[in-house]
Amino acid sequence: MKCVIVCGGKGTRMGSIGEKIPKCLLNVGNKKLIEHQFDLLKKHGIRKIVLCTGYLAHEIQDFVGDGSRFGIDVQYSFETNELGTAGAIKNTEKFLFGEKSFLVLFGDIMIDMDITKLIDAHTKVKPIATVVVHKSDHPKDSTCVEMDENGYVTRMYRGAGNITKTSIHVLEASLLDIMPEGKSSLENDVLPQVLESGEKVFAYYTDEYVKDIGTPERLTEANARFS
Repeated sequence: MKCVIVCGGKGTRMGSIGEKIPKCLLNVGNKKLIEHQFDLLKKHGIRKIVLCTGYLAHEIQDFVGDGSRFGIDVQYSFETNELGTAGAIKNTEKFLFGEKSFLVLFGDIMIDMDITKLIDAHTKVKPIATVVVHKSDHPKDSTCVEMDENGYVTRMYRGAGNITKTSIHVLEASLLDIMPEGKSSLENDVLPQVLESGEKVFAYYTDEYVKDIGTPERLTEANARFS
């Protein structure tokens, strides 16, 4: 299975820090955030990675290169214009030829979870998409999720719910056919459209560590944990 890491955003929530450094290259403990992601993926047997880059793309490519020094194989999907999360994933379509399903991470999350169990759950249930959900300490700026008794998503909304969507997904390649060319959001456009069409989206609940480090305060918290 390949992994797509979406790391083309401008990092506006990071203030002046985000103007100079892509979020995926911020230090968490003694490594860059993206190195932590690479280590996790390798631990679970995923070594083929597509990086979606846009803002400060050269900084990411200069650091990561072809991935060989990290023991992985990296390809790049470049955005000349801002595409949003779904648009960025759609832009990787040519790199995913032949894949039945693929993992998607956003480049601003610190993760310490069992990716293999996630993939196994997706494979067993066989929805068009699986989204990892958890109890968030910042639900007001997250996508909240409601589920039925079988764990399928019934509603996604912005608000202050108990369970929120993280930036970890397993997607079927067939979802790429639904994604439009150009700018669109996975959370706000594509997944709601999928739900309206009657396709299944599975919510994989975990209490494992998944932390958005996209603000200075959350980055400080992650550094304290992984220092």
